Amino acid sequence: MALVTGLTKKLDIPGEDGQWITIRQLSWRQRERASEARTDQVMGRLKSMGPDILRELQGAQVRPDVQAAGADPLTAYDKALVLQFGIIAWSYGDKVKPDDIDELDEATADWAAREIVAFSSPPTEEQQKNA
Repeated sequence: MALVTGLTKKLDIPGEDGQWITIRQLSWRQRERASEARTDQVMGRLKSMGPDILRELQGAQVRPDVQAAGADPLTAYDKALVLQFGIIAWSYGDKVKPDDIDELDEATADWAAREIVAFSSPPTEEQQKNA
């Protein structure tokens, strides 16, 4: 049995000398929750566009989150949940709180979320071969 508890990484924040965050590896359930939240967002937006869009997508049988994830793995997840689950400490002050995470600028939030997703993703076949 492998637990992700305690699997952390301290990272220097790009473009901010002396600033850092500590991220944790997300559990399977946290990744699933973030993925489900993202799918719900995408489907809600599609429904608001009307039934014709949904019929077209159903005919293509391609989930929008899966298709987009091929290009950018972060698009398969709700960024806010990834950040809330994944950031455990930082140099910005005392304790990390969800409201404080919401105050990150877009570039830092994107960077941190991508780092968390990459750190939490299972190794690819190529990475396993090289290990």
